[in-house]
Amino acid sequence: MAGIITNTSGGKTSMCQAITVKDKYMDIFDEQICVFANTGLENEETLEFVDKCDKHYGLNIVWLEAVVHGHNEGNTHRITNFEDAYRIHQYKDPLHPFHSHVRKNGVPNQAYPQCSDRLKEQVIESYRTSINTKHYKQALGFRADEPNRVCSAPIRKILRDIGVNDLHFRNSGPSRIVHLRDNPLFHLIGKKELKLLKSYSNKLNKYNLVFPICDWFPMNKEDVNIFWEDQPFNLELEEHEGNCATCWKKSDRKLYLLAKEHPERFEAFKWFESEYMDIKDNEKSRLFFRGHRSAEIIIGEAEHYDAWALRRMIGADNQQDGCSSSCNGYDLFGGEL
Repeated sequence: MAGIITNTSGGKTSMCQAITVKDKYMDIFDEQICVFANTGLENEETLEFVDKCDKHYGLNIVWLEAVVHGHNEGNTHRITNFEDAYRIHQYKDPLHPFHSHVRKNGVPNQAYPQCSDRLKEQVIESYRTSINTKHYKQALGFRADEPNRVCSAPIRKILRDIGVNDLHFRNSGPSRIVHLRDNPLFHLIGKKELKLLKSYSNKLNKYNLVFPICDWFPMNKEDVNIFWEDQPFNLELEEHEGNCATCWKKSDRKLYLLAKEHPERFEAFKWFESEYMDIKDNEKSRLFFRGHRSAEIIIGEAEHYDAWALRRMIGADNQQDGCSSSCNGYDLFGGEL
């Protein structure tokens, strides 16, 4: 059976992809499954958007959450729904997926960016295994104007130097490296470069990854926004807010604006730091934000700024996308590039 699993983060881009794949490729895939992995820290607007899209477009979204096990055991999944999914205000519940993760692994941050792979990737893979769909294609929502998320610049250069398009390379099947050896310029690829190509190819093969909104029906950020302008509802979040309550990936200016406009979104992060920043032996105490800063420090630093000025600095009033860097899991490059 030819099937596809469409992975959505709850943002406008991945949801646009899920809807379009369903409409355009109904006759190509025998089965289409749409999944959403809830970390428990998503904004309520994100959860409501997922639920509205599910009901309006008939996506039959499977809501998943992490079940965290003991050490040396990976996370598995539980199936939930919009009504029963964990919310951020339940962060003190030991079964809350993010709480369970932090209790076991410590506070995630730039040095330990475990949110997506532990609470999304492992969860989705557990579900795929449970329903025997590991052979299905898996669609990630990376747009055509996000080339580095689909294929890193170093890998694109390696391929370009021998006259190979990265789109052709990643869509040439599991034996893409073997096929590449037939290229008359293959001898120009050094050992280090070949290792990078193999690593990228292996990740594509392992998870059977495809990128419809980049490769099949290319769309950029403006195209996605135009798509949603024609729909009866939209994601009720500003670009700087993102799908999750807050995140170490955000710029300081965005964090300061959030701290001024929505300080309540930092409450869970303050509590996790107070309870779990020292749970790892022989390691420096972990804090969420870059520069070894706590949620309290971010809130304190934000007091020196004016909200109106911050909005002007980040162009908040001109940005329309719900999340500028959605977290889908499945890091293609593992930091090595």
